[in-house]
Amino acid sequence: MASLSYALSLLQGVPIAAQVLTIIAAIPIAIYAYDGVRKERLFPEYPLISLHGKTSKESWANFLKETLVKGAQLCPDSPFQIAGPKLILPQKYAEKESWKRLSVIEDLFGDQTRGGEWQTISIRGAAMQIVALNTLRIRVGEKLCRDPELIDIHTRHAGAVFAAGSEIRAFPTALWPIVHWFSPLPQQLRKQLNRADEVMGEEVPRREQEARTAIASGQKMAKFGDSVAWHVDVINSLGVKDYDQTAGQLAFTVAALHNTSTQLGRSNTAKELAEVPWGSRIANMGVM
Repeated sequence: MASLSYALSLLQGVPIAAQVLTIIAAIPIAIYAYDGVRKERLFPEYPLISLHGKTSKESWANFLKETLVKGAQLCPDSPFQIAGPKLILPQKYAEKESWKRLSVIEDLFGDQTRGGEWQTISIRGAAMQIVALNTLRIRVGEKLCRDPELIDIHTRHAGAVFAAGSEIRAFPTALWPIVHWFSPLPQQLRKQLNRADEVMGEEVPRREQEARTAIASGQKMAKFGDSVAWHVDVINSLGVKDYDQTAGQLAFTVAALHNTSTQLGRSNTAKELAEVPWGSRIANMGVM
């Protein structure tokens, strides 16, 4: 406050027009300084790759393939960086054995990739299952995330939510509170919710109770590595009394699948990786 008062005192006696011009001139300087502070810093230990006569941003935005190829040639066994910064890892890291508990390839495709023959699959269906399994791992834990029925429920629920909304909106708004009890898709959503409750059984309620007990006693809440206890902490801090954990988890899945699986399955991402010759090269590089 003292600095502000001092700055204002300096402006006393200065014509209003001059004050306005000073403020206008200071705005772009302040914006430039703010942008410089917020700008992401490059990693000093890794080389920055750009094409001859181009900045790193121009190289990345307009000559993606050439920039990555040049980086791979100059740094075949070590990471390099491009504008962003984005750190590109060499192909050797892609050959490292993945964490078994997060591997979904075996669960999704089984023996389809072992016969030596090409198989036709639904990219969108596989993308939805991948996203559902990984988001469930984060939210309900390792024990429940691989349950095939729970994955199926969450996947189908995410697809049915929007269709159910369209079905209800076909009727006048005043009838919505009544129509949803008789429309097929809303009925299906309620059945999925009830079944998800049954599949999760006593596991989620048990962890909820442990979290409540820890909070009530003033102890640090147990860390389960998922969002169940986090939900309890949030609703407790908000004073919410009636909260459906299963419905909340399904809502999170809807948000995750709607965004991520659409990007993978409906966009050209997977298609380009399969068709473009250099797509496989990029796929074997890690981008951080």
